[in-house]
Formats: sequence, C-alpha cells, structure tokens
Amino acid sequence: MILYPDALLALEYEMSTDILTVPWPNLTGAALPELEVALTKLIDAIKHYDVKRLLIDSQNSRVDIPQEIYKPVIFGLIQALTKTRLTKMARVLPEDVLRERQLRSYNAEMASKNMFTFQTGEFATRAAARHWLSEAEEFIR
Repeated sequence: MILYPDALLALEYEMSTDILTVPWPNLTGAALPELEVALTKLIDAIKHYDVKRLLIDSQNSRVDIPQEIYKPVIFGLIQALTKTRLTKMARVLPEDVLRERQLRSYNAEMASKNMFTFQTGEFATRAAARHWLSEAEEFIR
C-alpha cells in the first residue's frame, strides 16, 4: 500500500511484514525544503502505522548536497526515528562509493554517540535487506 506518493519520496507499506520501504531520492540543494517535508511525512507514517521495520533503498540515488548540509539532515532523521517504535532499519547501499564512505562515517559517529535505539543493517540488495528485516528480533532496548 502506497502511503505517501510525491515527487521526492514514495512510502510503500507492506502490512503483512510490517516493512515500510522508502526509495531514497536524488537530492540537490533545491530539493532540501521538499526533503524536510517528506521526512516529516515519513516519521508521521512510522508513528501512525506503528511501523517496526524500515527499508531505505539508496542504491540508485544521487546526492549532490554539501556534507555540512546533508549531515544534519541524516542526523535529524535518526534522532526523529528514535522517537518512534522502530526496531530495525535496513539500508540498501548506494552504488556511489564516495557517498557510501561518507554515510559510513556518519553511521560510526552516530553509533559512538549511542544514537541508535534500533538495529541497523547495510545490504547490497533489497532482497537481502528484506530478509534481514523479516528475521526474528534480538535487540533489546
């Protein structure tokens, strides 16, 4: 079921598996205001549907935003997700090696600050991410 379709994000919720799938959009500086609105809709949907599993597919997305602008967006998203009942978040890795390196450094920094209240996983394919999300949970809050 499509929860929120727009030009930037399309939230697809599968009730039988409790997985919300979000194809990460291509981002430029011009898209930042729309991204903030879309991320608010994402958080609202997670809260409203009490989603426990989130799949972010960034495999084909491009991000052309300076790090000093993009980093607060990502950190803000993670902080907002900690205020939900999310238990697992999987991310399909982007094909852009430089961007992935940047995202891994963000991930390491957030982990060192104990920002995650849910399990996270990184995967090469959407199928592998879905499989991991569907497994029994072992994480204790």
